[in-house]
Amino acid sequence: MKVSDEEMKALSGGEIPDSLSDVIDGFVDQEFDPEYMIFNKKYLEPTILLTYNCNFDCPYCFQKDYRRKDVVQDKVIRGFINYIKRNSKGRKVRVSYFGGEPLLQLKKIEDISKEIDSSGLDYSFSVITNGSLLSPSVLDKLVSLGLTHVQITLDGPREVHDKRRFFVGGKDPLT
Repeated sequence: MKVSDEEMKALSGGEIPDSLSDVIDGFVDQEFDPEYMIFNKKYLEPTILLTYNCNFDCPYCFQKDYRRKDVVQDKVIRGFINYIKRNSKGRKVRVSYFGGEPLLQLKKIEDISKEIDSSGLDYSFSVITNGSLLSPSVLDKLVSLGLTHVQITLDGPREVHDKRRFFVGGKDPLT
């Protein structure tokens, strides 16, 4: 949704501009309280995109247009970790990692997890993945770091999925 600079300033300050109130009213069946929704939840649930890069080459993927060899910069990770430390305020921290394919950045997941965990925070995380890199050893490593949930993306029944999902270079993931 595109908002004006003034609307964004109001939203950042926790106010809902009149011009957006109908949009909010259309999606929410109760009084919208951004302060409560953001700061009074019992969990802090930030999400970080680790890379647009992916080992799959799905024909419909919009992220292909953004693929680069670069990954999330260390200064972004530092800001992400600092945000968590400043805003956890005794709450449990549940991070979601996604991307392109977040498991291409396993070392970043490991580094972030270790730092957050060493801060004494109640930390766990989930990943959204195509599942191709989720071997038993990778799964064991992730669980030891705090993994509690995995979402594996599928494209419907096997016969549909297998026609759409290929590794970069055209190789079938199941061979």
